[in-house]
Amino acid sequence: MPMTLSCLRPLALAAVLATLVSPSIAQDERASLAQSIARAQGLPAMFEIQLAQQRQAMRGYAEQLSAEMGAQGGGEVSAREKVALERFMEKASKLFTADEMLARWTENYGKSMSIDELRAIHTYYESAVGRADVEASKSAMVTFSGWMNDEALARTTKLVGDLGSELQESK
Repeated sequence: MPMTLSCLRPLALAAVLATLVSPSIAQDERASLAQSIARAQGLPAMFEIQLAQQRQAMRGYAEQLSAEMGAQGGGEVSAREKVALERFMEKASKLFTADEMLARWTENYGKSMSIDELRAIHTYYESAVGRADVEASKSAMVTFSGWMNDEALARTTKLVGDLGSELQESK
């Protein structure tokens, strides 16, 4: 049976549709692999640890800032001011959620990598060595985040103290 124009139309349409659908399927697979890699890497737990330590640091910072403000002001910070400061710090410590961090990470992970490379990474994290790597990263994250929060607190406390001194001198 000879090919006619009417026979080729459905084939051409199918070819066009296939080229339109293929990138979408690849994007879905990329997103799925990125999410699987994030879970295999233990990122949700590490983000939660990081955020919990940040909240703890913010509470400590609020106490130090309150004391510094009182010292710079020549007296005590009022109970009302202290509550407002603690409320502000609590809100500041919840600027991000672990789910939001994970979504942003997976959205951007591996964009320059091929699907085969992402599959290989996923396979690695599902292996015994990959799981050991994840445990080592979790352990390091606890210590690293703690150090980072302590340093941020110390450095910011000094900056606030310096600001308070400058403001006092400008009066």
